Amino acid sequence: MSFSASHVVPASREQVWEWHTRVGSLSRLLPPFVPMTPLQQADRLSDGTTILGLPAGLRWTSRHDLSRYRKGYAFTDVCTNAPMRMLANWRHDHRFEDHPEGTLVTDVVDTRMPKAVLDSMFAYRQQQLIEDTALINRLKEIGHVDGLADSSSIYGAQRRFTIAITGSRGAVGRALSAQLSLAGHEIIQLVRGKVKPGQRLWNPQAPDPDLLDGVDVLVHLAGEPIFGRFNESHKNDIRDSRVGPTRKLAELVAASNTVTTMVSASAIGYYGNDRGEEILTEGSEPGDGFLADVCVEWEQATAPASDAGKRVVNVRTGVVLSG
Repeated sequence: MSFSASHVVPASREQVWEWHTRVGSLSRLLPPFVPMTPLQQADRLSDGTTILGLPAGLRWTSRHDLSRYRKGYAFTDVCTNAPMRMLANWRHDHRFEDHPEGTLVTDVVDTRMPKAVLDSMFAYRQQQLIEDTALINRLKEIGHVDGLADSSSIYGAQRRFTIAITGSRGAVGRALSAQLSLAGHEIIQLVRGKVKPGQRLWNPQAPDPDLLDGVDVLVHLAGEPIFGRFNESHKNDIRDSRVGPTRKLAELVAASNTVTTMVSASAIGYYGNDRGEEILTEGSEPGDGFLADVCVEWEQATAPASDAGKRVVNVRTGVVLSG
């Protein structure tokens, strides 16, 4: 079966092509409702290799076909490993053309996979690419970027930041890491388990004094998930995973000679669970109840950083939904 989908992206062909070459583009384009996990992104669109993890330890390996590569205009990936090659018979042509409103992107796929699956996959991919490039344009309008001002970033970043992230493997952390990588910045994952390249070991209760060496910005997203029965044990885990570790990180930020900004997660639980028709803003008083109390303590735990003159942002998210 041959499947084709086209859409117009509001950005130049050069910019859209560059977006596809950046670390993070694979994560941004892979729908979360597809049982695939990015393990390796091709380092070249001409002849690189992409590897995706599948359930039961299976893998999907795609190699880029040099014979169908035209820099700035087209590249092709082909599934090459057994048994996926026989099951899917996958060849994906990516085509880019100049368009009066930006870039016409056309995906042509030859495969045995059903069209219904491809429809939803490529609808998701199209939306991701359009929204990411629209973000670039919005940043241009407010003067935060200057097009292709330098070779390091399609966002035109004036400098390359080193950004450390806790909770980088959660829903928000994965999306944020991909977008920041696409922007040309270096991401350091702060993890509690086995350390891989690009990661640092983080002990939430006793972090290494050198944990943030060379870091410009800390993004702190980690915390025990709130879903589940609110017994005393779970409530203690929710509080203890947020308040103490946040204070320890804030102290490191305060002592750092390089970190200028700390972005720390919070939640709309700050306002309590029922404020009637009251209009709530960042300046509103906190509400009542366990989650409100935790959010207040959580935000207050960043005080060492703000007291030291660092910029601190507490992000009060609601329920975060993905595709």
